[in-house]
Amino acid sequence: MSAGSKLKGWFQDQKDLGLSFVIEKLLRSKIEGYGRLQEFALNSRDRTAQVILLLQGEAEPLKLEIQEYELHDDPAGSYVTVNRLTTSKAWMTRLLEDFFVGRRLPIPEKYANMAKMLL
Repeated sequence: MSAGSKLKGWFQDQKDLGLSFVIEKLLRSKIEGYGRLQEFALNSRDRTAQVILLLQGEAEPLKLEIQEYELHDDPAGSYVTVNRLTTSKAWMTRLLEDFFVGRRLPIPEKYANMAKMLL
């Protein structure tokens, strides 16, 4: 691996860490009524993410792996589409596949610039 590609990888990792911090903060506020976010990690190079949640009433954390996502930007706004995911609970995977996977989800305007960093 060349020094240039190592440096590029390092910058990518730093960007992912910064974005993960911001996204984690947003997710914490969105799910606080349902449980507690324990971990969020983004890999923009592979277009994957990992989320670990401890939902209210559950003894074990739920692990959610987004295995493929796409970001879209057009004049109407910015969107994310999750194409593939799995969770540590089969029923939750099925539920998310039925109602979440493959749908263009709008990114709030105040976070659109952050999303554009990933495009």
